[in-house]
Amino acid sequence: IISNCGSHYFSFAFQNLYKSDLNFMKGVGWIAVGTPQIETAKRAGELLSEKRYRQLPDSLKFTAIADSPDIVHAKNSYLQCSERLYKSGDSESIHRCSLPPDHPDFIRARLNAQHISDKVYKASGDQVRSAGCDVRLDAIPFQTAKASRNIASDVSILHIKPISKPILCATHKQTPL
Repeated sequence: IISNCGSHYFSFAFQNLYKSDLNFMKGVGWIAVGTPQIETAKRAGELLSEKRYRQLPDSLKFTAIADSPDIVHAKNSYLQCSERLYKSGDSESIHRCSLPPDHPDFIRARLNAQHISDKVYKASGDQVRSAGCDVRLDAIPFQTAKASRNIASDVSILHIKPISKPILCATHKQTPL
């Protein structure tokens, strides 16, 4: 019985202490400046500020370093991609009457002439025959190639339709699957 009274006494004393603290705090003002919640709200407001986001370029402090790697890379890229500089470098060769023998256009024209030359085509065929290859049209490799071509074209023409039969069941429990 005594322990029961003691616990009631302590709970009653605690409630009185709580009420006295609560009554004391009712009249006291609280300053929220400097609390973490207020500081995070201020920082978020600064980040979302349109005025700070849309700053004029002349209001920013900036000093360019002429030999920084970014600037050097940008200059080199401009020189490589400039169409005006590209065309001006080749303009002197346009006004000459003859091309140097190592000019890329001249080399390409020479290779194109070899590719479409009938004389070179026949000479390469003669080289193959002189090497000992059987190049007659009735040779076995040519016959097998023609036959496999015909078989492949016949197969591609045929349309194989799958054969399927409808399965009719009265309920879903009778389905064979």
